[in-house]
Amino acid sequence: MTHEDELTVFYRDAARERDRLFTRRDGRLEHLRTLELMERHLPSTPARVLDVGGGPGTYAAWLAERGYDTHLIEPAPDLLEAAAAHAATLPTPFTTARGDARQLDEPDASCDAVLLLGPLYHLPDPASRAQVLDEAIRVVRPGGVVIAAALSRSCFPTYDAAAVRDLSSTIDERRTALDTGAYRPPLAFARAYGHRAGELADEFDRAGIVDTSIFGVEGPLWPRFSTDERGPVDDDDPALQAALVVARLVESERDVIGASGHMLAIGRRPGSR
Repeated sequence: MTHEDELTVFYRDAARERDRLFTRRDGRLEHLRTLELMERHLPSTPARVLDVGGGPGTYAAWLAERGYDTHLIEPAPDLLEAAAAHAATLPTPFTTARGDARQLDEPDASCDAVLLLGPLYHLPDPASRAQVLDEAIRVVRPGGVVIAAALSRSCFPTYDAAAVRDLSSTIDERRTALDTGAYRPPLAFARAYGHRAGELADEFDRAGIVDTSIFGVEGPLWPRFSTDERGPVDDDDPALQAALVVARLVESERDVIGASGHMLAIGRRPGSR
């Protein structure tokens, strides 16, 4: 099975991907913190935003509801269908198209911001990740923002250990994955890549993206929610609120960034709008 086939199979359950940000505290922590960081760095409305690898449209809907001219691009058919259905329910819908982050069917300098909230961690091959960032900087206008999510190198073993799963039978494979960043089932949901913070910054730099900052998204307390059952989440839950406070406090601490499950790299194309 090819990598693309693996992802198509994994994301066949679009509802699971949509609901994961709302039905457990680790998902809520990721979602709320990602929104905070995006809101802080996105240009003002009505900027045009490309949500590349936008899945079922969770972030695209948030953008469209705030007045952004939002276009979602997604390769997985079931996620794309779910995104289009979601868009159709909105007073101001976002648009959707099937596409590949490595080769965008978009004109040069045609948007004000590019979101890459999934593509980088689905591409273990560094040349493919470089293609994604090259395409992002091509389609964004001078001065425009590029925001990319990455999985932290240690997120998979940390998650499993916090959920009290036995790591002993795969310890050698996990050491190799930690050394190389390349994860594959059963160590991960599909073939995936885990970054180190400095490595993510270097990839942005090689693509010509400037003024880059790397942020830890969930902070170091996210593993405490790994045993949560799926269900309604109270955003005022004291443990979730404490995790949010800590995540904000240490989001730029270089020695702690990698303790988050996800990181966000945020930079811009050189020049001015």
